Amino acid sequence: MKKTTVAIDCRPLENEYAGHGIGTVVRNILSSLQKTQFATNIELFATTNNKNIPHFSCKRLWRPSWREWVWEQLFLPFDIALSRCSVYHSTVSLGPIRSVALPFLSTAKTIATVYDLNSFKCEALKHTSKTRSFKIQTLALKKAAAIVTFSQYVKKHITESFSIVPEMIVVLPVAVDKRIAEVYEKAHYECHCDGHYIFSMGETANKNIETVITVFETLVSNGYRGNLRIAGLLSLQPDSVKDRYKKSFCKEKIHFLGRISVNQLVGEYAHCDFFIYPSICEGFGLPVIEAMYCAAPVLCSSVTSLPEAGGEAALYCDPFDVDTFVTNASLVTADKKFRNRLIDEGRRHASANSWDDTAEKLITLYKKLL
Repeated sequence: MKKTTVAIDCRPLENEYAGHGIGTVVRNILSSLQKTQFATNIELFATTNNKNIPHFSCKRLWRPSWREWVWEQLFLPFDIALSRCSVYHSTVSLGPIRSVALPFLSTAKTIATVYDLNSFKCEALKHTSKTRSFKIQTLALKKAAAIVTFSQYVKKHITESFSIVPEMIVVLPVAVDKRIAEVYEKAHYECHCDGHYIFSMGETANKNIETVITVFETLVSNGYRGNLRIAGLLSLQPDSVKDRYKKSFCKEKIHFLGRISVNQLVGEYAHCDFFIYPSICEGFGLPVIEAMYCAAPVLCSSVTSLPEAGGEAALYCDPFDVDTFVTNASLVTADKKFRNRLIDEGRRHASANSWDDTAEKLITLYKKLL
């Protein structure tokens, strides 16, 4: 076996994906792969010598800053050929960021990573699937030697959408971000709010923040005296959310926190009355297990992959069922015994998986293709 048998694209640690779920998944997988004996067979594809990249052998890629998706599809096959790798693992394979993509041509066997099919399943995001870059990626997906994803829901929809046999698709376990776990266990988190509050997050249309605001308003009308705190920028919210916020009778109690640090994120989870996540479309739902790990009761929608993320430790309902969200919220805030049981179940559920298990399952796949 030659030294570099597998090349892994780690550019999601360096671009817009870095602060989101995709960057979190790639960072944690590489951190666990680094500890294995197989690490000597791995080379990373990167654009910088970013300090957040684990110390593997690294190949630096160069792309012109204009028409990035064109250059990506032209140059990436050459990068793969020059590395002489036998397997190329694309860590973004149906993504809207055009500078990181699954190659249509490759001298190596390709592994595609599909986080979700939101661009097909969520009406507000369908415009991303109309781009040429995205269409090329869907064609490349059908040529991949294997596909990895993170929920049975996405696996099922890959087989239905692309007529790909289930045996080609490996579902990897998802765990809590190691940084979040460390901050919570060492109690190094920050809390910037005195008193009671409800916590949520999201900036894109699928996060359904409009429902979050409606639920909060109903609770305030019923006597709730706390605030609503939302991780994310108001300026990036869909117009419907901006309008809902501006017209809210309790606007002074609604706070958009912008981009927050890991320490503050853990603090928001740890001190909230509950975490509400009425997303209408998810590939897994990392915030659900993050909140559970940090001892927050979780109320979330019952659609797509979220029941897999929360297991039996969350309270579910239709993403637009405001009345049931309000009922569940009232139950969590009024019944201390029920709240504590939900927190305990959530902590156990969120601690069940390990990124080391994810790495071992990936290594098994790498060896199979080699």
